Parts: sequence; structure tokens; C-alpha cells
Amino acid sequence: MTFLPYYKFPSTVVLIDDAETTIEEVAKLFDDEPQITKVFTNQQEALDFINNSPKSEGFITQLHDTPASYDTLYACHEEIYNPDRFNQVSCVLIDYDMPGVNGLAICEKIKDSRIKKILLTGVADEQIAINAFNRGLIDYFIRKHDPNSPQLVLEFTQDAINRFFYDATQPAIESVIKQSSWINSPLNLPDYRTFFAKLMHELQIIEYYLLDISGSFFALDIKGVPIIIQTFTTEMLNQQIEDLKNTTHWKNLNASDQQAIIGHEKILCSSPLVEAEDSGYVLTILQGIPDQSGVYVASFKDTTPDLAQIKRFHFI
Repeated sequence: MTFLPYYKFPSTVVLIDDAETTIEEVAKLFDDEPQITKVFTNQQEALDFINNSPKSEGFITQLHDTPASYDTLYACHEEIYNPDRFNQVSCVLIDYDMPGVNGLAICEKIKDSRIKKILLTGVADEQIAINAFNRGLIDYFIRKHDPNSPQLVLEFTQDAINRFFYDATQPAIESVIKQSSWINSPLNLPDYRTFFAKLMHELQIIEYYLLDISGSFFALDIKGVPIIIQTFTTEMLNQQIEDLKNTTHWKNLNASDQQAIIGHEKILCSSPLVEAEDSGYVLTILQGIPDQSGVYVASFKDTTPDLAQIKRFHFI
């Protein structure tokens, strides 16, 4: 399945191998990836860092300390003002064959069960890795002699990060969806999840937060540009058209744009972070979700005034 975290931000990936040259080569694979990497050649130092690293006291903590509600859901985007969020360890990539304590022993001592573990193995250790995977002790393993291992490291790490945030957000947000009268939220559609993942890649989004269960998201791209992503059903679009027809917003549109809106090719959007009376409307293109009739997505740059205060992730 495609894991769709309801929010996601650049996090910390821990790399552990007693061979310094090897682990530095692995670290270089992440030079163009939107996350922090911490490299360790000492197993105990790595474990101490993972179990005692500074935790973000933001939304990820709120989800586990208080019952989920629409208020906490709407407030989750405020994590963008929290500079400590990038300290969150989401994934550990560790070599099995190390002197003293092997990689599996370290994995067993990681306290946060949501942190995903990727084990690097040699030929002689493959059955050990398979057994550990079947027991749920690790989430992935990569054979170091596999010629595709560099690509697998990147693919598995990205999937592991998505799974970490999915596990951190899914139970709480699903409870909000169940409390809602909107049974058919597009967030539950497999085709929507696949489409959303592709859209995040196309827009170069590295951080995003769910704003409501209809599928509105606040996002930041690789340059720190704030973007609003909104999801619509056919019924929502038709209702918006009827609401618009008696407004000055509609009358100010030219005839071709009015027809494009009626034909579900374009839409007038406003930021859900702005009070309705202060909303500035943006005319933007609608994208239909393939294989999912009647569901559309629009994206546009957000101009909410306080966004200058964002603590954004900078590539080094």
C-alpha cells in the first residue's frame, strides 16, 4: 500500500557502522535528501543519542498526550514555527556485523517502537535478517553485496520515514474522521494516496500538514515556499459554483474562466488559514485524480501574513 502520513517534516536518520569509511559513503547518498543524518561508529553512543535525543514538544507530542479533535487537527500546521521538529529520529540504518554488539541487539534496545529500522547484512547474515524481519524486530534489510544497494538505501529510507509519520498520525487523525459526519473522506481512497504522493514529488514538497479531513493541506516546498493543497468532490465544486454566481468574485471573471469553473477545469480557491471575510481568492487549475471519478485537487501559493516566522529546513 501507499503510506500517506497526515503530516510530515524533515526528520533525523541515524546511520550506524563501525567502519567509518563505509558509513561515510552511505551518508553521502543523502546529500540531496531533505533530512538530517547523524553518523555513528560507536554503537552505545548511537543508542544513547536515539533514546535520549531532544524531542520536539510540538504536534507529534500533542497527538499522544491529548484526545484528537478538529482543534488539534487544524493546529497541526503550527509545527512550522517549531525549530526543534527536525530533531525527531524517524529511521535507523545499521550494519549487522559489528564488534562487541551486533546491529540486532541495538535495534532491540531502541525505546521508541515507531522508529523504523533498516539492517545492512552480508551473505552469511541473510537468514538472521530474514528471521528478525519476520519477528518484527526490523522493518527492512538490505544485502550489502546487492548491486542496487545504494538505490535501495534511499528507497527504503524514504518509505521508512513515511511509515514513521503514518504510524505517528494515523490513529489520532482516523479517530477525527470517524467523529465526522463526512463518511466518504477522500483521504481513505487508495487512488488518492497514490496521486498525493506523486503530487508531492512534482511540487518538490518536503513538509506538509493536514488542515481538514476534506483533504486540505498546508505545505512547504524545497525553497520554503508555502503552498495550499485542496481536495474537492464533484458535489463540493457544484455547490461552490452556485455560491459564487451571486458574488462579485464571479462577476469579475471573464466568460472563459467562468466556463472553465463550470466544467471543473479551474476553481477559485482561498486559504483555509485566513478568516472567510479576509480571504483573497486565487483562480487555479483543477487536476482530476486518475481512476477516481469525481475527486479533484488544486494547489496554489499561500500568502498568510505570519509565514515569515516559519522555521524552515535548509539544505546544507
